[in-house]
Amino acid sequence: MLTVPPPKYRPRRPRPMRKAPTPTPPPAALVLVAAEFGEATWVRLAFDRAIDVAGLDGAQITIDDGPVTEFRWAATGAATLLGPAVVRIDVALVGPSTAPSTTLTATAASGIVAADDGGTWAGVTNLGLPFP
Repeated sequence: MLTVPPPKYRPRRPRPMRKAPTPTPPPAALVLVAAEFGEATWVRLAFDRAIDVAGLDGAQITIDDGPVTEFRWAATGAATLLGPAVVRIDVALVGPSTAPSTTLTATAASGIVAADDGGTWAGVTNLGLPFP
């Protein structure tokens, strides 16, 4: 009688390890490179790269102009892009100011973001104007 030998045990090959997806780096923050205040009319901000101001909240950007007009202004007016990285925002009177110099304060909630990767602007506190 013929006997068929049992098949040899062949272990399974291990599945190849999947590589973990490479995390995308967070967007780089915007850097303010210049700022200027046109007395009682506008504030001009220039950044290190192209910006998007569609979500601008001008109430988060204020100018204390104590020595000249003695008022505080908010950038709540119309925003005009003067170039890919420069915006001019009309200002509105907020109230009196007793600041000893002309300064710009902006929060991170200003809504100004980078056009390329969505990087946000952290804002500034009591930045002397004109800057630099």
